[in-house]
Amino acid sequence: MKISGKIERANDTIKALGQATKASEEDNRLVEVARCVLKARTAALRHIPRGIFRDEAWDILLVLFISRGEGGKIIVKDLMATCGATPTGTMRRIDALEQAGLIKRSPSPRDHRRVRVELTETGHHAMKSLIQDLRKIRLIEPSGENPEFVGNPHGFAAESAKQA
Repeated sequence: MKISGKIERANDTIKALGQATKASEEDNRLVEVARCVLKARTAALRHIPRGIFRDEAWDILLVLFISRGEGGKIIVKDLMATCGATPTGTMRRIDALEQAGLIKRSPSPRDHRRVRVELTETGHHAMKSLIQDLRKIRLIEPSGENPEFVGNPHGFAAESAKQA
């Protein structure tokens, strides 16, 4: 492929990821919460070895939720890079998520060698409900550009005990 074609494809990708959908303010807020969760998971990897503290399925769902909220398109190769797992491991997670009805794959209309991945309506509803629950327990709440971690000053265990 010529350099101009690669630049055009990169510009298309940037444009697609940057386009905002006509989502409600609440949907935009949930996308920001999902982004905070993903940043927190990435930060945890600086302290805990990747093989111990990792679940590619959760990362895949977060990335797809954020992408849908921003109007972007994600391909399998992007998910592999995002997850940081082996291609085989990532594909196993994608297969399991698809079998569970949470995501679907489809060939890219521009290049049939590439496969798009997106949340199904069931997957989107599940992620939206989960992220709303995270907000309810005030585990993570975005504040402008910087994620702000808020919650019970006595720790998660005390909060969990109250809910039990």
